[in-house]
Amino acid sequence: MDDVLRCVIAIQSRKIPGELLAETTQALLSFIKSHRGSNNVRVLLTVGAAIRKLLLNLDKSDLAIAAELLKADGNLELPIEVELEVAKMVVHRFRFDPGIDTTKLGELAAALIDNARWYSTPKMVNRDKYDATALNSFLAVLLMQRPESLKLCGDVIGHAPEWFTQMARRRLEGMIGEWSTVDREDASKLCRFVSSLPLMQNQP
Repeated sequence: MDDVLRCVIAIQSRKIPGELLAETTQALLSFIKSHRGSNNVRVLLTVGAAIRKLLLNLDKSDLAIAAELLKADGNLELPIEVELEVAKMVVHRFRFDPGIDTTKLGELAAALIDNARWYSTPKMVNRDKYDATALNSFLAVLLMQRPESLKLCGDVIGHAPEWFTQMARRRLEGMIGEWSTVDREDASKLCRFVSSLPLMQNQP
């Protein structure tokens, strides 16, 4: 097991050769599914590293695989660390590639919506790692520009603490600034969509 952990950590700083990409991503996916339910901190750190490497290297047409990482095994709940890493990487992918097609990402969006809605409630949002998971899940859904984005935005504004919505607004304002410097129609479209969200209109 120690050898496996070392291998997963080692590839973090290495580019996956093109001819090994399919094999490596499949191996990472299998590793994540086999070990994501662990309560061992060291193993979970390695699972997080594997999630980052996998979701960073997946072709954008295969991003629906991220939904598989958010499915619990049986009656076991996923560790919050796993949900956080997935949400962070989905935000990263859409932040730097606004043109990702989301028509096949309904299952991923549904899982992120559930996490964003529940973890942003006053009962949950002040817990360690739940605040970051709520924020990144919320941002990920908004960046997908799916029909569900508007309802989620209204729900979160209605129940989340003000500091949470302010933090989300600041993150989105930063991204808008980035997209506005890029000469791409998909970036301009996402910029317009995010700017039109109720969250961005509710300025204090």
